Amino acid sequence: MVKKALLVGCNYPGTEAQLRGCVNDVWSIFQLLTSKKGFDRNNIKVMIDTDNRYEKPTGRNMRRALTEFITSSQPGDVLVFHFSGHGTQIPAEGPDPEADGKDEAICPTDLNIIVDDDLRKIVDQLPSGVDLTFICDCCHSGGLLDHESIIISDAGKPMTMPGGGSLMDLMAAVAGRDFVAKPREIPLALLAQMLSQQSGMNVQPGNIRSSMSSIFGSDASAACLKFAAALAAAQMGSGARTGADGGAMALISCCLQVMAAQSAGGQQQQQQ
Repeated sequence: MVKKALLVGCNYPGTEAQLRGCVNDVWSIFQLLTSKKGFDRNNIKVMIDTDNRYEKPTGRNMRRALTEFITSSQPGDVLVFHFSGHGTQIPAEGPDPEADGKDEAICPTDLNIIVDDDLRKIVDQLPSGVDLTFICDCCHSGGLLDHESIIISDAGKPMTMPGGGSLMDLMAAVAGRDFVAKPREIPLALLAQMLSQQSGMNVQPGNIRSSMSSIFGSDASAACLKFAAALAAAQMGSGARTGADGGAMALISCCLQVMAAQSAGGQQQQQQ
């Protein structure tokens, strides 16, 4: 049995979304795990964006590290994943139902977002008999493991740890300092604005998914790549029928084709 941890902190230095405490959170969790929970520091991987001695938590690096972290574990292992940074929501697409019409996502330091569908697929690779604790200290974290049942009793009240006190109290005691919580969200409009500035493209809230594919290529979220591929195929089919001057009706046709194709694909997977 091995205790392992993957700790990720994004401060987004020099950006409009800059935070100041997320890297501190990583070291607080590191100290908690090594001093109180019996973790060997050699079995803890740290990813932060404020020190070049550590691997930068880009979207590509985070997906690769989390996948390796999950799939390399053995029955009996104890895993802890901790992310501290911004969360966001983007419009949901395809057959996967979301009651609020939105997908949750975490924001790596390069804003190559990791959508809840991607996280669910990675975590689903967890071998039987492995204990995983998945912690996301960001906004919209409650739905990050897509459609996983998450029960929070006494909503709005501090969570009480065994022995009394809240998680914040425990972390403060270990670190020897007080902690102050603040909202950690990049709103959709700000995400689009920052991606536009970063890439030089005209990124709008309504084209976030296709823009992610254009900006990050094959390193983009699998969910975004799937949507972009379906949109491109629909555009080609629509263009063949309506010509280059299809206008608004051609665009509407493309969107309807994408939705129909993804819905059909989802139904086929469920039948299998």
